[in-house]
Amino acid sequence: MATIRRGALELDLPDNVSIAEERPDVGRRRRGGAGAVAPTDVVPPDVVAQALADQLTVVDTVPLEVSAGAPAPRRRGPAPSALMRVDVAPDEHAVVLVEQDGYYSWITGAKEAPSPATRRGPSTAIVTFEIPLDTKAPGGASPKRGPISDALIKPVTTIVFRFAARLVIGQLVKRLERAIEPGVVTIDQVDPVTWTKLADPKTVPLPTDRRARVLLLVHGTFSSTRGGFGSFIGTDAGKHLLERAVADYDAVLGFDHRTLSEDPLENAEQLLTALRALPADAGVDIDVVTHSRGALVVRSLVEHALEADDRLSIGKVVMVAGPNAGTLLASPKNWKTLVDLYTNLAVGICRVIGIAAPPAATVTTILRESLQALAILVKAIVAEAADEQRVPGLGAMVPGGRFITDINRSAAPGHPIAAAYYTVSSDFEVTGLSGPQELPDKLKRLVADGFVDQLMGEANDLVVDVKSMTAVDPGTPGLIHQSFALGDNPTTYHCSYFVDQSVLEAIEGWLLGRPDTDASPGADAFPVGQMVNALPDFVDTNFAMIDAYSPVNIVTRQLRDSTHDFAVVRDLDADGQVVHYAFTTDEFLGITGAIAPELSQLSLTQTGALTDTVPSPATSSIRIIAPRPPAAASPWASRTVVLLDGSPVGVVPPTDVLDANAGRRRRGGQEEALALDDQLEEAAQPTIQAYFRAETDAVISTTEESLVLVDIALEVLEGLIGPNAKGGSADIDSTKPITVHVVPRINLSINGDKHATVKPPVAGEPRSLRFSVTGTRPGPGQLLVIAGQGPVDLVKLVLDVTVVNGQPADGGRAAVCAALPTVTDAPNSDQLIIDENTTVAMSPDGQREVVVDTKFDVRFRSETLDLELRDTTDTIKGDRLDYVTKLYKQIEADWGTSAKDATAFNRALRAYGGQLFDELLPESIQRQLWDNRDKIKQIQVNSVDPFIPWEIVHLKGPDGKLPTEELFLANMGLVRWIDNARIAPQKVEVRSGHANAITPSYPEGSGWSLAEPANEFDYLESAFGATRVEADVETIMTLLEQPGQFDLLHFAGHGMADAGDIANAGLIIQVRNMNGRWEPVSLSPTLVEQYARLRIEKGNRPLVFLNACQVGRAGYQLTRVGGFAQAFLKAGAGIFVSTLWSVVDEPARIFTEEFYGELIAGKTVAQATVAARQKCRAAGDPTWLAYVVYGRPDGRLIKR
Repeated sequence: MATIRRGALELDLPDNVSIAEERPDVGRRRRGGAGAVAPTDVVPPDVVAQALADQLTVVDTVPLEVSAGAPAPRRRGPAPSALMRVDVAPDEHAVVLVEQDGYYSWITGAKEAPSPATRRGPSTAIVTFEIPLDTKAPGGASPKRGPISDALIKPVTTIVFRFAARLVIGQLVKRLERAIEPGVVTIDQVDPVTWTKLADPKTVPLPTDRRARVLLLVHGTFSSTRGGFGSFIGTDAGKHLLERAVADYDAVLGFDHRTLSEDPLENAEQLLTALRALPADAGVDIDVVTHSRGALVVRSLVEHALEADDRLSIGKVVMVAGPNAGTLLASPKNWKTLVDLYTNLAVGICRVIGIAAPPAATVTTILRESLQALAILVKAIVAEAADEQRVPGLGAMVPGGRFITDINRSAAPGHPIAAAYYTVSSDFEVTGLSGPQELPDKLKRLVADGFVDQLMGEANDLVVDVKSMTAVDPGTPGLIHQSFALGDNPTTYHCSYFVDQSVLEAIEGWLLGRPDTDASPGADAFPVGQMVNALPDFVDTNFAMIDAYSPVNIVTRQLRDSTHDFAVVRDLDADGQVVHYAFTTDEFLGITGAIAPELSQLSLTQTGALTDTVPSPATSSIRIIAPRPPAAASPWASRTVVLLDGSPVGVVPPTDVLDANAGRRRRGGQEEALALDDQLEEAAQPTIQAYFRAETDAVISTTEESLVLVDIALEVLEGLIGPNAKGGSADIDSTKPITVHVVPRINLSINGDKHATVKPPVAGEPRSLRFSVTGTRPGPGQLLVIAGQGPVDLVKLVLDVTVVNGQPADGGRAAVCAALPTVTDAPNSDQLIIDENTTVAMSPDGQREVVVDTKFDVRFRSETLDLELRDTTDTIKGDRLDYVTKLYKQIEADWGTSAKDATAFNRALRAYGGQLFDELLPESIQRQLWDNRDKIKQIQVNSVDPFIPWEIVHLKGPDGKLPTEELFLANMGLVRWIDNARIAPQKVEVRSGHANAITPSYPEGSGWSLAEPANEFDYLESAFGATRVEADVETIMTLLEQPGQFDLLHFAGHGMADAGDIANAGLIIQVRNMNGRWEPVSLSPTLVEQYARLRIEKGNRPLVFLNACQVGRAGYQLTRVGGFAQAFLKAGAGIFVSTLWSVVDEPARIFTEEFYGELIAGKTVAQATVAARQKCRAAGDPTWLAYVVYGRPDGRLIKR
């Protein structure tokens, strides 16, 4: 132990600790987690000390070096520490800020008068500190001796401050915070240094001839406008948002206020005074963005201070991380934790800003104003002058306290809440040393160990718990207009919301509308009709889908540029059965890298790269997933591909990987589905916030009934059992009833009613429904619970279970919870909605599921006829895919023999249509379609089954005979839409110069050449100013990958598809002579579905027309519903047109021109489709029913 005197300090240092010769902050490099080394710390300790200098005077900065060379004690005992004694005046006190490896902690000391025997003067007091020293290597392990490990022991910087402590009991905080002057801050540039506090709000330049529009920023605890919102400068998205706000609003203002010595209501009254002083005689419309405690200030303004007849109007209030129900860190017992946490978070976000390379003065300004009030609280804690009464600004945020209780009572009389509240929340979680590089490793270890979670007892962003962020007046439903929940994530904590791009995009959408549109983002966190399921944590959902028929060079480039964990490759085995290979990305790139360059334009199948490769097993039930032991020779054979509704949703790694990754959180998947991209437009009806939950037994018997419990509530639904719980919030129409429909999809049957209709819930009165279900066959089971409102299914919850014979074991509960999304502008057309109920068994090798039989659950809805019918078809035995495939082949065979006899071919189609009518529609619905055949002018079919040619379904009368008149559904204005996708748009705009055409010129003599595509291009060029796109797969993919590049895309050429192998479908882009053979080069639907992005967020949804043989047919691709229709519609198309079977060159052009011409003339999609079909039929085309149109029956094309 060495004693060292250093000015006003005296230090007792352990033998392995010494004072560094140079300041450790100079050129310091900070660890970035998991062994990585980050760039030089842009916010070193001396910058932090400068930021605190307004409130605290630096006595000395002592850099300490800790050596690992000394042997560790054999017995456990207190951690090593250094003693520090600081000389201060009697009316002063001291505090120490310790930094090690980027982590800051405040140390308080004991103050005592000096002994007469000391050599210090009689006017000197002593404050003694014990400085903890972390002598462990990074990561927490005890270091071994040696120069490398010695270097890894991070230096310690101790910054010693002193401050005047004359004012103590009851006055310290109030007097100290007087230096923070409340006032309006003008923001007219991006750099926070330019933001200016005004002496008088009357000087704000506002229009006087109309109501002014103002954006107001209200900061949180410890901060200021610069400190709370300066982080906008840290990203391009933040700068863009500020620039748009400055351009769109008449003024962007901040409001600086005291956050410790005054409660939020006092702040609100000062804010109201300032706003009333604004020079806007015609009135002011104000939108607000708040951070943290600022939410309570603005709520106090809206709900208490603002008069109903005031010329001020508060519109949208975006509350980011608002402590609406308080935060436990506001309790005095947690203030020490609060100041340490906040210091590290504030320094962390300034590191982000510093990396963005603004002027150094900007970083220093933001940090100083972020920490100024924190330094005041530190002084109050040191002086023991801090409690809820003496620091009312913090005391107001204590959960259950007087202020929080009062603010969350129903609105006071005379203060109706006209403002629309929006909330943003985040549950910050890290594992190990993952997470933001700007945060120190020690803080990330504390978070990973659950330190803050244990303190708060709830999911949180390190300062405010997530539930508090949306707890606004629980007794007054509908106040929160929309919510954006980041959910469990390792990136966004309390001080970093304004550098999160998704948060910035949400705020921009709510306040300013998306670029190129005036619409705000909708409340639904997923598309209307989206299927929502919940997967176990061990299922990895970060994968790319690839079909074995795509060009090797294209899929290799796409995958190399991605961050996917797996590449799930779909292929057919020798028996024509679909198989999957769950390769890791590196495994797949290794396979394609071994392919000769001259073969790279061929597909994996053509190169033989997968020959004799063992496939991966697959399952459709998450309840029967059994992770398999590793397989050294073929590791993908030990990974299981998980399917939902025939679609891959994840990969289960082998047991050794699961053991190694225990505790890791799932990547991708549902979190991506909750993003704000492409959300629906804001509803114009009275709305309420609602939640939807369904649950049942995880194990269901074939002999005993199980209850399916369904709840709809305005309150967040608690108590979901097991891992399968998802939550959210959204707005629904409060005037329309909600219909719940239960579909037994796999190996289940419903006992009794399958549906029920209830009124929307009210506060404190959830709607609860009960259904009964029984298993039909042991194995996987799946239940679909649908909530609908009006003519649209809002959301479909998928419950996966296990079905067993006899008495089931207690397997817990299967539960899923989701928001009910907003529906806007629902289509005004009759609808046929088809779901399926299948019985499945495992194949003998256990690798796949085999369909034993199928029933269709059919709903017919018509608002014009005031009808809603539900019924089930008879059982279809065997493989329905094989049945439909044979039907297509027979249609094409009849077309081949009757090409010159349209009457004979039409007679055959009517016969097939009558057969489909009998087998695919229940009698009750057959009867309604027949009775109302003259009233139905347009009908939309939304089918879970992709194969059935609904266009040729032909109505029959009660006698079971085909009528003399022609009554195909196609004649009745049939337009399709796909299951599990967002609602079709009412209008599709086509701007001049934004139409593209792909018209390949196949070589003469190849047998592929066509004459009419050139004529189709001439028409498109004349009608829309179309541009020709080079017929090259790479060129086309580049076009499809860039959102908003076109409003109309038309392909005229060859295409082919086998319904049993839709992944082998393709648009024939080129034909090449290879070794004397003409080989087609195709664009596959999988490639489109994986990589196409057709529109900018909230932008136009384009029209895609593929005028080629067979490409409109859909099939189970990669065991999902595939085909070009699904690929383009899910990529953002609003209308899709193609063919179901072979068509002739010239009639194809006739259909094209008539369809486009009718749309340009103002006809609806249904009307244009019927007219084009009839035009082809009148011209003698025997394939006039081949065209399939996806869209909205009452939708229209707007030509610009």
